[in-house]
Amino acid sequence: MKKIILLFILLTSSIFSVAQGFEPYVVIDPPNPMVGDTIRVGIAHTYYPGCLSLPTANSQGLTHIFQYFGNNIRLIAVNNTFNPPICFPIPLPAIRAYYEIGQLPEGAYTLETLISGSVTPLPIPEPPYNLAYAYGPTFAFDVTAAVVVDTLSIKSIILYVLILLFFTLLFTQRHFYNSE
Repeated sequence: MKKIILLFILLTSSIFSVAQGFEPYVVIDPPNPMVGDTIRVGIAHTYYPGCLSLPTANSQGLTHIFQYFGNNIRLIAVNNTFNPPICFPIPLPAIRAYYEIGQLPEGAYTLETLISGSVTPLPIPEPPYNLAYAYGPTFAFDVTAAVVVDTLSIKSIILYVLILLFFTLLFTQRHFYNSE
């Protein structure tokens, strides 16, 4: 019985260690965006024949389109075929095609990624059934405000003066004792 439990533990730990080696299909760059950052969406692609080949242009010449529904963002990327298999994002780091969202105001957002074929016109009407398929999970991210440090406040100036006085006092004492 102990051998079976040990085998089960080893098997589950090996499965979890392999699963942690895969990268997500869709990422945002930078991972923790702040107001003023240019945000990009990276889609993993092109590992072996039959996987996604991004970016590809459709008949309109578009490689992608972003649709905004309040704070919900939908990215529809164009692929050369409509229904390729989803590939495992290996090797690490995954090869990605990046699409620029731009700068977003502070807030909480969700991102849904869809893949359409090269013959599908963009934008896709609601709902996008049979015209595009989901690629990766819908995930949430936050755009936070930049932290501003006021270096010219009264407290900062007093601190600068105290540091300057400390080093001046230290230097003059060393110089005084070394001169004797």
